Amino acid sequence: MYMMQVLSAVERLEQKLTLDELVRLTRPLTLATAKAVAAGNSGHQDDIIAAANMGRKAVSDLLRGCRVCIV
Repeated sequence: MYMMQVLSAVERLEQKLTLDELVRLTRPLTLATAKAVAAGNSGHQDDIIAAANMGRKAVSDLLRGCRVCIV
């Protein structure tokens, strides 16, 4: 719920992203996916938590980047 509030908040965005910068924002998502697969294979709870946190941050950054491109 908190992420949706942050993303829907009306704020002034000074920065505009280029298409190349937006594509670069997908790299952390790819790395988080690879880490999630490795964590699933290892079965260690710490690895799974770290992968989930990395994925959450990657998705949040990507959504913020998309919002900058739209506005």
